Amino acid sequence: MRTISLLIFACFLFAITVPSGYAQTGNAAGTDQWEKTILEFEQKDREQFPPEGAILFVGSSSFRMWKTLEKDMAPLLVINRGFGGSQTADALRYADRIVIPYKPSMVVVYEGDNDIAAKKTPETIAGDYKRFVEKIRGAFPDIPIFFVSIKPSPSRWTLWSNTQRANELIGKFTQSQTGLEFIDVATPMLNDKGVVRPELFLDDALHLNESGYRLWTSIIKPRLAEYVQKSSSGTVPFVLKEPSTMIIDLSHPVYAGMPIYPGDPVFSVTRVLSHEKDGCCVHDVSFGTHTGTHIDAPFHFLADGATVDTEAVLKNCAGEALVIDVSGTLDDNEIKPSNLGKALADIHEGDRVLLRTGWDSHYGKSDFFSSYPGISEELTDLLVERKIALIGVEMPSIHTKKGVVIHKKLLSAGIIIVEELTNLDALDEGRVFFSAVPLRLKGLDGCPVRAYAIVPDR
Repeated sequence: MRTISLLIFACFLFAITVPSGYAQTGNAAGTDQWEKTILEFEQKDREQFPPEGAILFVGSSSFRMWKTLEKDMAPLLVINRGFGGSQTADALRYADRIVIPYKPSMVVVYEGDNDIAAKKTPETIAGDYKRFVEKIRGAFPDIPIFFVSIKPSPSRWTLWSNTQRANELIGKFTQSQTGLEFIDVATPMLNDKGVVRPELFLDDALHLNESGYRLWTSIIKPRLAEYVQKSSSGTVPFVLKEPSTMIIDLSHPVYAGMPIYPGDPVFSVTRVLSHEKDGCCVHDVSFGTHTGTHIDAPFHFLADGATVDTEAVLKNCAGEALVIDVSGTLDDNEIKPSNLGKALADIHEGDRVLLRTGWDSHYGKSDFFSSYPGISEELTDLLVERKIALIGVEMPSIHTKKGVVIHKKLLSAGIIIVEELTNLDALDEGRVFFSAVPLRLKGLDGCPVRAYAIVPDR
C-alpha cells in the first residue's frame, strides 16, 4: 500500500483557477474544448509543482467551483484538478496530464453529471469509469480511488432515475476491487420525502452553494481521513510546513501547587536523579487522571466504557475542529443551542467542537471550580444527535449541577470531552486542526493532555 503523508496546514497551498466560461454544460467528450484549461494547469505546475503524495480531486465543475476545497480538507493535502463541463471519458482522456504526473496518494473523482445530461446511458458511464480506474491502476496498482456519487439537482431532477442507476452500477463496481471506494453524497442531498434539497444550490439550481459544500465536506473528509488512518496502521505521519502555520497552545501549565478540582489528587514532583550526582535528570511525578487540561474517556462515568488507551478514544482526539464563540451570550449560565447562532448549522457528524466562553480567565480564582457555565441538556442532546467526535471547553467540568447526567449522555455516545482548555480566544471562529491526545495509560478513565491548534501564520 502506498505510504500516505499529510501536510498539516490551514491556508491554501494552491489557488486553482480556471476560466469562468467553462460551465457544466454536458458537451460531448472527445473535443479540445478543455485544452486551454489543461494547459493552464500545466503552466501552474511548471511554476510550482505540487508535492507528491497529495490527494487529487479530479472531475467536473462541482469540483472546479469548490473554491474552499484546500481549506475544507485541511490538514489533508489536496490538489484540485476540476475542469467544468467534463464527462467521465474526459477524465480518462486527460489522466496522463492531470492525474498521473502528480503521483497522488489517493484520487477522488466526481464525474457523470454531464454524462447524464448528454443522455449517455448509465452503462456507458460505468464503463468509462472502469476504464479510468484501469488507466490509473496501470500506473499505480494499489492507489485508493474514491468515486463521489453523482448528485441530484433541481435543474436535472427529471434525469434522477438514470443518475440513480449510474450510481448503482458504479457502486457495485467499487466493491469488486480492493481500494475502490464509493462516497454517497446523493442520499443526504434529499429530504425526508426523497426530493432534492434546493437550499444546497446556487440560483442556477445545478451547482452547489456554501451549504452544499459544507455538506460534502462533512461526508467526504471523514471517509478520506478514515482511509488514511486505516492505511497507515493507526499511525498518521504529520508534517508541519513552516512558516505557513503556527501552533497555538491550548493547555494550562502543570506544576506543583496548580489549581486542582476539589477532591482530585494534587500534582507533585520529586527529582530522583540529578545532573550533578548522576549525569542526567529524572523526576518522579504524581498526578490525577483529570489534572489540568485533560480528556474524559467514556470509562470516567461508564463501567463498560472505552479507556484512554483504546483506538475508539484516540481517533476522536485529533483532527479538524470547529471553534464557536459563545462568550457574552449565555443566559442562566448555560450554553444552549441558541447561543451557537449560525455556527449551529456547521456542526456535522464527526466534528470536534470547541466552545469559547472566556472562562479560562477565571483560572486560579476562587470561583473557577464553582460558578462556571455548563452545557445544557438541550445542547447535549443536539450534539449527540449530530454524532460529533469531541467537545472541548474551558471549564473544569461540563456542568455544575447536571454534570453526571450530561457526562453520561456525551460519553455514552462515544463523544470525548476535553476540559480546562485555555487560549481559545487566540483562535478565530471557524475550523482549525486540533489535537488533545492522551498518554497510552492502559485501562484508565482520563489523562492530562497537551492540547493545541494549528492555524495559518499571521
